[in-house]
Amino acid sequence: MKYLVVVESPSKCTKVQNYLQKSFPKHTFIVLASVGHFMTLSKKKMGVNIKKNFAPNFIECKDKRKVINSLKSAAKKVDRVIIASDLDAEGEKIGYDVANLLGLDLNDNNRMIFNEITQSALKKAFEEPTTINMNLVHAQFARRILDRLIGFEISRITAKEIQRGVSAGRVLSVTTKIINEKEKELAERVKDTFFQISGDFKGNKYDIMETTFKKEFKTEKEIDSLFKKFQKAKYIISNATTKEKKSSPPLPFITSTINQSSPYGIRATSGILQKLYQKGFITYIRTDSTKMSEAAKGMIKKHITSKYGANMFQYRKFNHKKVKGAQEAHECIRPTKIDRNPDDIKDPQQRKIYELIWKRSVACLMKDAKYMSKDVKIKPSNMSITFDKIVNKYTFLGWKSLYISLNEANEYVEGFEYIKKGDKVDDIEIRSIQKYNSMTGRYTESKLVNTLEKMGIGRPSTYATAVSNIQNKSYVLKGNIEGEKVKSLLTFLKNGKIIKKYQEETINSENNKLIITELGRKTTEFLDEFFNVILNYNFTAEVEQDLDRIQNGEIEWYKVVEKFYNQFHPQVETHKAKLKKEGKKTSSGFIGEYKGKNFYTLSTQFGPRVIYGEKGSKDILYLTPVNNALLSSITLEDAIALLPRTVGRFEGKDIVLHYSKSLYIKHNYKNVPLHWSCKNKSKTDITLEDAITSINEFRLKKSKKGKRKSFSKIKSKKIKSKTVTELKKEAKLKGIKGYSKMKKDELLKVLKN
Repeated sequence: MKYLVVVESPSKCTKVQNYLQKSFPKHTFIVLASVGHFMTLSKKKMGVNIKKNFAPNFIECKDKRKVINSLKSAAKKVDRVIIASDLDAEGEKIGYDVANLLGLDLNDNNRMIFNEITQSALKKAFEEPTTINMNLVHAQFARRILDRLIGFEISRITAKEIQRGVSAGRVLSVTTKIINEKEKELAERVKDTFFQISGDFKGNKYDIMETTFKKEFKTEKEIDSLFKKFQKAKYIISNATTKEKKSSPPLPFITSTINQSSPYGIRATSGILQKLYQKGFITYIRTDSTKMSEAAKGMIKKHITSKYGANMFQYRKFNHKKVKGAQEAHECIRPTKIDRNPDDIKDPQQRKIYELIWKRSVACLMKDAKYMSKDVKIKPSNMSITFDKIVNKYTFLGWKSLYISLNEANEYVEGFEYIKKGDKVDDIEIRSIQKYNSMTGRYTESKLVNTLEKMGIGRPSTYATAVSNIQNKSYVLKGNIEGEKVKSLLTFLKNGKIIKKYQEETINSENNKLIITELGRKTTEFLDEFFNVILNYNFTAEVEQDLDRIQNGEIEWYKVVEKFYNQFHPQVETHKAKLKKEGKKTSSGFIGEYKGKNFYTLSTQFGPRVIYGEKGSKDILYLTPVNNALLSSITLEDAIALLPRTVGRFEGKDIVLHYSKSLYIKHNYKNVPLHWSCKNKSKTDITLEDAITSINEFRLKKSKKGKRKSFSKIKSKKIKSKTVTELKKEAKLKGIKGYSKMKKDELLKVLKN
């Protein structure tokens, strides 16, 4: 029997085809990809018929015509079509579209579902096909239609009221608001200073380092008085209570927690996870369930028992739900084969992420770590406040043995058993450090994902998109805060002497944080004033809960859309009436004059622009503001900085630096991207040497690409000109199985690969 199996990503095709062919050698499998969604909502009349229960009008994507035609063509040559799209709501909608495109019966068992790309998982999924889950499809309908209604209706207004290109979105706008609220919170903080005191002490057979004095002080005068008391004091351990404690391993990874643990940005992490999944190294990556299959637990148990001993394994059930509506049919993110070590993966980024997943998956089924915890309090003889320190000594590492050795864990607790109440100790050093209250706390990408998850906004499949979109729209930038330099007072008591000195340090600096832009701030404030329904955190979270109810078959999808549409649509109508009354607003504005020509702002269909010169003149320049800046905030200085800059000459031609979304070079009528080494340089920092390096590197890459193209064309022509007998001989030499039964088009396909 001949099958067409439709997956989402082209990178899965070969692996899925090989596994199915090995598992079912009597059948023939053609595996093609839908390349994501190939149907989209029409832009005519929003693509939604509001009067007919919000019926969607999905049309074919113009850029997917080749994909659609190849699927139709392949379906005619096979006995049966099997849909193998991803197992979330988006995947189910793609599967539904494939079924409709190819005329499949939605009641037939033509859907295979798998959580990992391994031979055993695909074999089982193929042997146990099911129907398209219409509840998931309808949930995706509702999500897509709501997003279209909100985006379409409100974005028309923001484009008029703020500037063209400014849009609103159900998740986009709320995510931007979260960043804006953090910025407002930081702006309201009052700068203040205080002094923190710590001390190191020495006993008979032990040291107790980095103890914390349980009171903070505001003034230098208080510190001076206090240190004079420390100078005269004797020190005694007033408490040394010991308790046995344990530390349980963290839960297996889900989408949000792997993003929080990753050393890379959310977009990079998502890409790495996708590659690991498609290569069959890990299970499905968009999940909010910590559930782990019994088969996986058995596999991990075998590994733990053989490597660490039976006493290190601890069976656990992971039924913790991080958010309401967690999809319990999904599993956690884990390795598909625990005997595949991280060192087996060549790519360093993929290896790093896989190691995190591998270790967490093993650790969560290991015994708790056990340790003795001693609550030590050291009291100066002339005061009641104490220096405190919790001293821990591990007796059994359990799951922590994956990350650290027992000697490393207990490196700084020598003499633990000798620390007793009533012991006299000597001060090695007591320190006072001037601190400033934090003006930091902006979100990183992973921290934002964690916040979205806690608030019930979005789902695993939408986190990366939400974080990327706010940056793509220039509402938020990922950048650094330089902080400010201050002089901090340090006071020491050492060898009976008080020493005071100042040290210069930078405070409140932050790196790779999400920072609201002026455009993001104004857009958020506008939406909060006139469309507060969609910026209400509860509204967005409630939408997600109702989408989960649709998935569970508890409510009709169009009723959910109707419920929320009726909440925000009246605000749209009110504002439309207001705009009609006010009349049309001007789309351009005068900025200032420079070298005899004027700068103007202009809101265009391509986004905000700055014009240098008068309309109709030959030398007019259209300039793109940096990060699509808010037009009303652009100053004359900003506009001048946008002008092209001549860096120098090369090969008798000027090298001119331009900006459009990013910096690039224009040389000899050609646009040249800047070399990667110039990535963090500003427009004024780019040198002639940088520009020449960029041009030469660009030429080198282009020449290599040209050679590869021409070689592949020659090779392709040579192969196509051969007879079937010649092709079979070549296939035999390459060791291709089943070549003798293949037709010419099949032989051409395998030989090209």
